Amino acid sequence: ELAAWGEALPSGAFPLAVSLLPGLARIAPTPAAAVPSPRDVAALLAEPARGRARLSHVKLKADGALTTRTAWLREPYADAPHAGGPVHEPGALAERIRHAVAAGWGVATHAIGDAAIVAVLEAYATASAPPGVAHRVEHAMLLDGDLLARLATSGAWAVVQPEFLAWAGAT
Repeated sequence: ELAAWGEALPSGAFPLAVSLLPGLARIAPTPAAAVPSPRDVAALLAEPARGRARLSHVKLKADGALTTRTAWLREPYADAPHAGGPVHEPGALAERIRHAVAAGWGVATHAIGDAAIVAVLEAYATASAPPGVAHRVEHAMLLDGDLLARLATSGAWAVVQPEFLAWAGAT
């Protein structure tokens, strides 16, 4: 993927600057694996592309999706006998996030279910984002008032997809 961006950016095929979010599990396959720094990953891009590619966050998944009943909830689904589950157990999720932060990354974590959002916020609380960077909660779909307040005071950004309201509704 980096090679493709490294070619497209300087060629003019993609004339905009981009923010690239390498998958944390791809660049550090296990929770204990060394995480390359943003500078290390940027060095993999062709030199002409480096000035147009921002590398500040890695992407991580805490849970799945509502449509497949794999989003991780605190209570079971109304139409399924389970509550989804984590992609990474909370301890491993926190370890991955700590290692990413130590390498200089902010973390953008996919978390749809309320249990996933709790696990992500707990992990973020133990590993502050680097200066000038905010951790992100991607989707942040199922939040009650208390969890919304906790997210608001955490310093993390909620990166939401308003189009989800079209099919899921406002409540």
